[in-house]
Formats: sequence, structure tokens, C-alpha cells
Amino acid sequence: MLNQNFPCRGFTVVETLVVLGIAAILCAILVPAIQSSREAARLTQCKDRLKQIGLALHNYHESFATFPPGFVMGGNDVYHGWSWSLFIVPFFESNPFYNRIQFQNGLQSEYLRPELHPHWAIFRCPSDGGSEAVSSVAIVTSPVVDWTVTPASVHVKNTFARSNFFGSAGYLHNYAGGIEEGDPATSTSTEVNINKGSLGTPATKYSLFHEYVDQENFGGIFGQNSRVRITDILDGTSNTMMAGERYTPRANSNGQQVIGDGGWLGVPDPTTAAGLAMALGDTSTDIKLNINGQPTTGFGSSHFGGANLLFGDGAVRTVGAKIDPRMYRGLSGINDGLPKSCGF
Repeated sequence: MLNQNFPCRGFTVVETLVVLGIAAILCAILVPAIQSSREAARLTQCKDRLKQIGLALHNYHESFATFPPGFVMGGNDVYHGWSWSLFIVPFFESNPFYNRIQFQNGLQSEYLRPELHPHWAIFRCPSDGGSEAVSSVAIVTSPVVDWTVTPASVHVKNTFARSNFFGSAGYLHNYAGGIEEGDPATSTSTEVNINKGSLGTPATKYSLFHEYVDQENFGGIFGQNSRVRITDILDGTSNTMMAGERYTPRANSNGQQVIGDGGWLGVPDPTTAAGLAMALGDTSTDIKLNINGQPTTGFGSSHFGGANLLFGDGAVRTVGAKIDPRMYRGLSGINDGLPKSCGF
């Protein structure tokens, strides 16, 4: 039998380039699909966490015949500041943590206790890449005098555990110095400080006991010392927002608190938009999505499809940024009389 020597032949340059090109095309197709699949999973997980919060809120209502206050403030007392999200902790977490809090001393005397700042996943959106703790929080340390609060004088760094979920305060209505229900939504970062319907805007008409976020004038489920019952939600629980998500805003250069940062423990300063927005959200501005941390007192998300909102019946819906402002604001009020069809 004759031995035949066959020449060894490898890939040509052209063949190699073709293979690499096919691989690149496959990567271009598959990588976005994988990323999209992962984001869809995170969106679902975010909705599940909001549903757990909704269940805790309803369990609280079952126990006390009212939803928890947006945040607590007395007339002549230490400033308390404890928020709705803290009050529902016993309904998804063990009571020993809750029982360690000395509520009578107020937030200003408790903030340095590290055991009061656990990082609970239930308050975080898995798509949000922000840090576990809020970089800077301004805290009121002076007592409340005749329902008036002296602005914060102490700034605490990297202490408060972050939250991405905020109680719906509604928006400041025009009869109290705010905006009309159908006014155009705003979107630029500078307008968050001058929008008359936002948190931090003092009302021209308010009750003595609700100076900073008067539930009556804002119209949402949560406000200062609010005690909203299911029977008070005349628009129907399925048509009324309870809470929603917001992304972590980008840090500013001076190291001060940023409007839009959130923490589940409480409202450290009710005299500013940044302080109120730690626990509450308003619907005066449009829903903001994927905009590199623009400051806002409203709602938004790091998702592509929209922001998750929790409704009074416990349902969670993903609402897009292009929702009509009149519809959006109507959904945040408990008794605005606006007919709604929730086909968003």
C-alpha cells in the first residue's frame, strides 16, 4: 500500500474573517436578548416587592382600621419623622427590630444607632444600581414649636438605608397654591425646585396640623399625620395609587442631600423637597425613565418599559412615561372625582 502525503491545510484569512463575522453577528443578536430577559426578570421582581409592600399596608389597615401616616409630626414636641414604610415593618419582618425603636425620642435621636438601618431587599428595586445607603441626609434636631419646624442643621453621611419605594402624596392642588390637574407635566431637572405642585411647596391654604404635606390639599393616601381609611378612597382602590418606585438620583458635587433620594426609616426634614421626598412621591411632574439620575420628587424607574405603581387594591401596574398628566394626577387622588379608565 502506497503512503500518500496530503498537505495540511488550515483556514484561509477570508474563511477566518467570515467565521468571526458570523460570531459577531450572533453576539449582537444574543447579548441584547439576554440583557432584555434579565431586565424583564428584574422588572417582575420589582413588582413582586411592591406587592409585598401592598400586602403589608393592607395588613396594617386590618389591624388599625387605617393606613399608616405618611410621616409623623407633633405640634409641640421633639420632631418625630417616622414614615409609613417603617410602620409596616412588623408585617413582613420580626417584631424585635421594631420594638428596639424608641419612637418617643424621634428620628433625630435615633439615627446614629446602626441597628436601625438594615438594608432590606423588599425596599429596593433590583434594577437600581445605587448604593445601599443614602450618601447625605439632612436631619431636623430642633423641637417642633406650634407645628413649625426649624430646618435641618445636621447632615449625616452614608447611614440611612436606601429605599426605592415611596408613598403617594398626590400633588398640591391649585386651590392651595399648586397646579391644575391638567397642567402640562415638567421634565427638566431645574423645574423640580419651582414646580408649584411638588413636595416642599408650602400651601397658601392649609390646616394648622398639616402645614408641610397636608393630605387634604395634596389629595393622596399619604401625608403629614395622615390617617386614610379604605372607605375614604371614594375613587375606588383599584383607581388610586398607594405607592410607586423611583430610581436613585446621581450625587451632587457639594456632598449635600439630593432631591429624590429615599430611605424607608422616615422623613428627616419636612421643610424641604429633598427631606419630604425621602418617603413620599408626588405626581406634579411626569414619570421619568432611564435619565441618568435626574432629581425628582415624583416617580420613575431604571426600567425601560415604565415605572411600577402600587394601587389601593394591591395590584401593581407598570405605567409608561407618556401617560396623560390629567390621568396620572387623577390616579394619585383619593377623591378627585375624575372618571378613569385604567387602560395605560
